[in-house]
Amino acid sequence: VRTFQTSGVPTSVAFNPDGTNVLIGGFNCSPHVRATADGMIIRTLDELSESDWSRSIAFSADGAYALTTKKDTAKLW
Repeated sequence: VRTFQTSGVPTSVAFNPDGTNVLIGGFNCSPHVRATADGMIIRTLDELSESDWSRSIAFSADGAYALTTKKDTAKLW
């Protein structure tokens, strides 16, 4: 069991296809990619304001891309 501490309230998580990384986002929790092995943040994808939140997140089937949504915006990373 691994616990990931975040700055906000995580509401969405997605594992990449091989399970080595996890994408986490939520209320006042900027979407970020972590290594599942050690929990280290690999990359923060988008900085959110305190009143904003990641509505949904996903990895592409091949793990090459991530998609995040908030309010009226979707971003492909």
